[in-house]
Amino acid sequence: MDESRGFGSLVSGLSPSERKIFLEKLSRYSSLSQEVLYEEERDTLSLPIHQEAYSQLPWHMRLFFVLLSFFQGVSPLRVFENRQIAMTGKWINETAPGIYDYQRDMLLPGFYKRLVDLKDAARFFYQVLDQSINRDKGSFYVFLGSLEMEDIHSRIIERTDPEILIPEESQISEVELRQTILNNLEEDLTLITDEQKNVMYANTRSLHCLKALSTFPFNRLILNFSDHKMSPGPICTAGMVKDQLANLQNVLFSLKYAPSMALLESLFIFTLQGNLKDKKADMVVEMDRLIVQAEKSLNTIHDFNQEVPLTQILCCTSRNLTMIPLDISGGEEWFLVYRDYWKRYVNDRSAQYIQTKGKQRLVDSINQFFKRSNLTMLNYAVSDSNPYGFPVKGSLCLSFLLTFHSAVFMEKAQEFLESILLGGNFYSRDDRTVFTESYNELMRLEEAIRQFEIRISPVGEFGKRYASAQADRPSSSSRRQKLLSVTDEANQEVFKITGSAGIALEGIIGILEKILKPAPNRESIALINMAQLAGKGNVFISGLKDSLVQFRETLRLFNNIIALELGK
Repeated sequence: MDESRGFGSLVSGLSPSERKIFLEKLSRYSSLSQEVLYEEERDTLSLPIHQEAYSQLPWHMRLFFVLLSFFQGVSPLRVFENRQIAMTGKWINETAPGIYDYQRDMLLPGFYKRLVDLKDAARFFYQVLDQSINRDKGSFYVFLGSLEMEDIHSRIIERTDPEILIPEESQISEVELRQTILNNLEEDLTLITDEQKNVMYANTRSLHCLKALSTFPFNRLILNFSDHKMSPGPICTAGMVKDQLANLQNVLFSLKYAPSMALLESLFIFTLQGNLKDKKADMVVEMDRLIVQAEKSLNTIHDFNQEVPLTQILCCTSRNLTMIPLDISGGEEWFLVYRDYWKRYVNDRSAQYIQTKGKQRLVDSINQFFKRSNLTMLNYAVSDSNPYGFPVKGSLCLSFLLTFHSAVFMEKAQEFLESILLGGNFYSRDDRTVFTESYNELMRLEEAIRQFEIRISPVGEFGKRYASAQADRPSSSSRRQKLLSVTDEANQEVFKITGSAGIALEGIIGILEKILKPAPNRESIALINMAQLAGKGNVFISGLKDSLVQFRETLRLFNNIIALELGK
């Protein structure tokens, strides 16, 4: 259910006015977003080489290459290819001076500088992707779909909303609700048009290529460059790194177009979503900063493609003019990820709806049980009034026990139970032990819960560890592990408190039932001196009977809360 909450908080945390401001900010990017980053014409050599091209040469040219092949000891076709390669090397020197020396097969300082700039540009997208797509791909695709397929997104949201589908008085089961919602989801997904699918694929394709570029091992490639006394800057033999250059060329070739505005908006909003909780954060300023960096990075990628004839360099260093860049795969799986996320999201939302409705009915029963006493809420725990508190599993149960302790146990039952504790003469030593231990456990109940409250407070052990873990990088595995560790430990404390309270309630109820159940020739099957404790009036007996009713209802509500919150 964490995923659905994360997506819901992202959507609800972004107001329509903020969304409009972000779109206006992104509109300045429209010119660059339409620009081609990689021009395929540069990969088409003016003189293609293959057997057919050679055979179409005039007879005297073929004769010329035959004569040269006789002296060079290679085939005429190979002589033709070598000549083409030499012409390509000359073309590189003339059109991109300072980049590549064909004669020495050397990458020059100009190439090194542009490579370092490209690495820095790619690094920006690494950070953005790490805080968005790498954090939760499914959630990201759904958010992107809300921009590119707004009609489909709105339809799914509405037709999978239990609040809209289910009448207030309906008692529909979770299974029926989930099946209805899933049927509506599958029907809505079939309405996605081919045009919308193509747009989403183009976005996810662009996203995959950006990720491939941002994770490219630039440092390993750069380490091959070194200073030379005859060079004004670092140089490298192209043949040593031709495989790495070919991989880089494939990525750049695949990233033909700048990412769409919708994709950028999704990336930036996911990157800044942590700031949605910070009312002091200037989201407009942060968005503007990201836009400026994106423009700079994409311009750098575009300039590298314009200034560095990488395909031709690869042809020269490999001595193979048939080398062309290839498209990398990726982005094809978007619909499967998109659909799977929606399924998890609507399943979680239906379960949450059933749980919320069940919890509300339970709270109504609790309030009716306590009557004049308000439910004492657990301090520092996550609640509607404290959404950023400590996420305690079982907070309602602890709140119920706190209220029970003050409104039922101490106010109504304790004086009668204490009389039995101090003056009761039990037939069975085991009954005496069960009653004493159960009574003492209920007496200590409030103190145990208050001690737990201190531990989850901002100054307590659990609270401090939780705040420290939250301060880590959002996408780091160590952060998730730390948060899971501290919440698990806190939940174990809850299980311990509630488990002991449940045993104590059952113990008191069992003994009271024995005390109040008459037996032949006895006033009580549990107490020897029941008549002495009861005195001449009926107040004591009546108090015990009322207490038994109260404890039975307490245990019933307690077990219902346990089943709802802890799944036990």
